[in-house]
Amino acid sequence: MSRPSNQDIGQKHLERLRRYFKALEDRREDQAGVVPVRNGQANISAIALGAGIPRQVAYRDEAQTIIADAVLRLGFGMPNQQRVETIDLPISVARHVRSLEQQVAVAKAEIGVLRDEVHTLRARLRRFEHLVGQMSRDLAFRSSRC
Repeated sequence: MSRPSNQDIGQKHLERLRRYFKALEDRREDQAGVVPVRNGQANISAIALGAGIPRQVAYRDEAQTIIADAVLRLGFGMPNQQRVETIDLPISVARHVRSLEQQVAVAKAEIGVLRDEVHTLRARLRRFEHLVGQMSRDLAFRSSRC
């Protein structure tokens, strides 16, 4: 009896993934069938567990395509969780939010630059303290010899 090839096994995993999303789509009427989400992205671990496939398979290009299609069809969310209606913001508010996000990004960049500068200055201070210590020891040694 021969073992199935890796390609056959991979195809079976992809078929299980398709069946999983089909089942979610069929249950969607009761708001239970939506793609699991974590940190704003599809929760690959939860999807792999639900589909009964190894998690590594879900990161392959073919599986990612299937997951992306399912997200477009079904949307994000957690099972048994009501979907939240999106709110259209007035243009002025959206511009203000975008402006604030840009200010935050600039501030984060400045913080990074300042952290690097502090690190450099602390390293220089340690070198100067080391030099001062060496010089004071040398002076003490020379004065004791005289």
